[in-house]
Amino acid sequence: DEENILFRITQEALSNAARHGHATKFFMNAYRENGINHWIMVDNGSGIPNVRDTSPKDGTGLGLSFMRERASRELSGGCVSIAGGEHGGVKVEIQWMAK
Repeated sequence: DEENILFRITQEALSNAARHGHATKFFMNAYRENGINHWIMVDNGSGIPNVRDTSPKDGTGLGLSFMRERASRELSGGCVSIAGGEHGGVKVEIQWMAK
């Protein structure tokens, strides 16, 4: 089921990058370190205003909340961090315990 969960979260991140950030590039990286899986996605879009506050308000932030909720509920020890990318855009990182 991890593959399906990651697919759905990645699908949401791609959709947000294209639709809201108008990104033209999307990079992914995955690795395992010290028993923790890392799934990182970075785009080159316009970024997110107030990236720290991604709670739904007036219909905004629903996709970001979905990603956080799904990871925490369905991946063992799962969490999502969402931040501005190093060169603009958005960086989404999912971490969860390796099986």
